Amino acid sequence: MTGMNSLNKNIPTIIIVLGATGDLMKKKIVPALFNLYEDKKLPKLFHIIGFSRRKFSPSDFREYLKSILDKKSDISSFLMMFSYQSGQLEKAGDYNNLSAVLGRIDGEWKACSNKLFYLAVSPAMYEPILENLSSSGLTTPCSPEEGWTRILVEKPFGKNLKTSEDLDKLLSSLFKEEQIYRIDHYLGKDMLQNILQFRFSNNLFEDSWNNKCIEKVEIRLLEKIGVEQRGNFYDGLGALRDVGQNHLLQMLALITMERPESFTAKVIREERANILEMLNRYHLREIKKYSFRGQYDGFKSIKGVSPNSTTETYFKIRAYLKGQRWNGVPFILESGKRMGLSKKEIVIIFKHPTPCLCPPNIHYKNRIVFRLEPEEKIVMTLFAKKSGLENKIEERTVQFLYKSTNSSVQYVEAYEKLLFDAILGDQTLFASTKEIAAMWKFTDPIVAAWNKNVVPLVRYSPDRTEISEKARYIEQDDNLGVTLNKNVGIIGLGKMGSGIALQLVEKGWNVFGYNRTESVTKNLEQSGLKGRYSIESLIKSLPTPRIVWLMLPAGSVIDDMLNLLIPLLSKKDLIIDGGNSFYKDSIKRNSLLKSRHIRFMDIGVSGGPSGAKNGACLMVGGEKKDFQELEPLIKAVAAPAAYGFFGKVGAGHFAKMIHNGIEYGMMEGIAEGAAVLKQSRYNFDLSEVFRVYNNRSVIESRLVKWTQESFVDDQNLKQISSVIQSSGEAEWTIKVAKDEGVSIPVIKQSLLVRQQSKNIADDSPDGFRNKVVSAQRGKFGQHKVEKQ
Repeated sequence: MTGMNSLNKNIPTIIIVLGATGDLMKKKIVPALFNLYEDKKLPKLFHIIGFSRRKFSPSDFREYLKSILDKKSDISSFLMMFSYQSGQLEKAGDYNNLSAVLGRIDGEWKACSNKLFYLAVSPAMYEPILENLSSSGLTTPCSPEEGWTRILVEKPFGKNLKTSEDLDKLLSSLFKEEQIYRIDHYLGKDMLQNILQFRFSNNLFEDSWNNKCIEKVEIRLLEKIGVEQRGNFYDGLGALRDVGQNHLLQMLALITMERPESFTAKVIREERANILEMLNRYHLREIKKYSFRGQYDGFKSIKGVSPNSTTETYFKIRAYLKGQRWNGVPFILESGKRMGLSKKEIVIIFKHPTPCLCPPNIHYKNRIVFRLEPEEKIVMTLFAKKSGLENKIEERTVQFLYKSTNSSVQYVEAYEKLLFDAILGDQTLFASTKEIAAMWKFTDPIVAAWNKNVVPLVRYSPDRTEISEKARYIEQDDNLGVTLNKNVGIIGLGKMGSGIALQLVEKGWNVFGYNRTESVTKNLEQSGLKGRYSIESLIKSLPTPRIVWLMLPAGSVIDDMLNLLIPLLSKKDLIIDGGNSFYKDSIKRNSLLKSRHIRFMDIGVSGGPSGAKNGACLMVGGEKKDFQELEPLIKAVAAPAAYGFFGKVGAGHFAKMIHNGIEYGMMEGIAEGAAVLKQSRYNFDLSEVFRVYNNRSVIESRLVKWTQESFVDDQNLKQISSVIQSSGEAEWTIKVAKDEGVSIPVIKQSLLVRQQSKNIADDSPDGFRNKVVSAQRGKFGQHKVEKQ
């Protein structure tokens, strides 16, 4: 993230590559160092020591490097930066010879050089190498002022959380965290670095970068290549631990992390770790539903692979994040080998606008694609009017080609960046201990379940994409192990019931509706509701087990409706009471229905008519298994992340009761403040005051917004009644609080104010205060609050 300045370039530096004759040195490290050398990005005093068991002389080693680079131009000056020390990596005595070489170079330079130890070996060799480095004293800096030492280790960082923690313990015995550079080479890719700049350096998307606007995120790494010569290594690891636990989850972190305070390594790594710690950790039932694994035919015949191998070469996992911002958004993680194509990308799929001004059964959805292969580019899909006389919409794309991908130097550029930053001391693109622990905590339960064959291994033909299609069900928005029929009956099509009905119709549900006033039902039929004009016909229209959602006033109306429904329903049918019933009444009704083998749930619904139509807040009580079965329906009605299961029957209505009590107190507090403002000497423009209140202040809220809108309509609220209507929920709250021994003076006083409002003069200061509360009720609940 920072550039090499002149001071850095004058500091003598040595890289010691342990395992210098392996594939990593050959394919990535040497080409990357050569490119840095050509670009003049290396310090002036710079040396690379190869340390490996092969019996090379320094000149033999340079010839070996020359054959790797295969350059026609003269590269002798670059090769002279290399020397070689033969030795056994696991033999402590051979590190003494390495120490002598380092001492000689420092003597020639007349300085204590910085030393960077690169473990270009199998993770199985980490422990003996680290122990030998420690005992030899090679990792001890010359002094606090000069000659730092750093260590580079390649992923995988262990095989699970336990081995990862063991490795960290070993590393931390030698180095501080700021000296440890854990390489996940995907973080070195320009396109992934560009995600942060795209998100945080522009002001176009970040306000929409959340569950309110984003429907789904797909992250995939599909490869043409197979395991080839890596059989022994790969069979002990598998696709999930090879690329899922690291590459894919790091990509997820970059897409979802919060805005950093700065682009410094410490801040960015902390934000990545914070979001990774929010990954939902699955139990067996969820793993069975949300994960898929496969193995390509021919994998077992590869050298080093067990003939009985159950190692996956393909997987697809549906992941979720906790927290307000991303709750409910599925992240589809997919990777596979021998897929017949190379496709590496992150796809952000936005929700269609609500209401969607789209043709029937078609929803326009914007997308942003960060593509790594086959070309590095960003693609955005937008919708615009098609040229011509007709008002037709067509999809358009806006593309930014970052650069063409050159497969012959795959990942070399990433290693250039990582080596450059390691020399510089910038850890931004290196994984931290906290990130790695969070990633293992997510993947460990999945690997353990797969080892028990909880998710069967599916065979697939290499060089084809059918396996991806077979795993598509992982992406579907259904419930765990249960396919819910998308049929629901709604009884009560008033302001709230009609909104819920229309929202479900728009989302593809078959909604059968009944209302006592037939004209209401007929009007809704024009929007796709299947109207029914008797309770009997509604029940007969629903497939079993039936789901009947009541949106009726609290009290005897509910009991009367249950008496009508019970003879018509069958065992295991389910009734939802979505009204504002008293929680003890819900418990009694559940007992009655349970004796008839009919299920019951209580759901408190908040958000007013606009919430019912466009996404409400739902508080759910009932049996956990019923909630799990009905979650697709509940999720379809709720705003993003705006629902929760709170416990046994009655919990939903209890939570809604308390919600309404709090609402009374908040509304009264806002109204009292408005009344004092109006009476003050300053002649405030109340709409302007409340506009400011509702922009980043502590009291910013929907209630403040509705108050401000009321003052925009009429600064003095002349047409609003000062008599405040009230329902029973606040009284219930006060009664329950008394029973529980809790004092709630604010809620109690707010109810008293409403009850006494009919005795307050309309044109008095207290009358104005009461008008503010009435105006709020009119805004969020569409209650009639005008003077009669």
